[in-house]
Amino acid sequence: MIGSMGLAASIGLGLALARPDRRVLVLDGDGNVLMNPGALASIGAAAPPNLHHVCFDNGAHASTGGQRTISDRVRLEEVARACGYRWSGRVETLDAVTAEAFLAREGPAFLLVRIALGPPGPPGPRVPHAPEAMTARLRRALGAAT
Repeated sequence: MIGSMGLAASIGLGLALARPDRRVLVLDGDGNVLMNPGALASIGAAAPPNLHHVCFDNGAHASTGGQRTISDRVRLEEVARACGYRWSGRVETLDAVTAEAFLAREGPAFLLVRIALGPPGPPGPRVPHAPEAMTARLRRALGAAT
């Protein structure tokens, strides 16, 4: 999504509620979660069993230039649990959890995955797709009329 910083979880919640027959996997970053922590509370309150939320925590807003986040002082998996997620956990090594084990849990489930911050440098390229094309692609994937 273009210009949706902090909204991945909110979009995922909407999809999970609209399509309870489908598993919804939200791939997020620590910077995004910290931009919209209210989404965690909304997810906890709605409690969609088909929502699985993965937060890749590199301690920075890497897509905007590498500004540090406060994820080293805020345990986001504990925040998710306090907000009502049925399960939350933290992984700091590759062998700590499998995707199958995580996805087998009833949602909402939150998994924080600590990752290394990449080398410093400019942000990556912008998303090359027009917003209208991304909307059409999402609608097709959901089986909605375009």
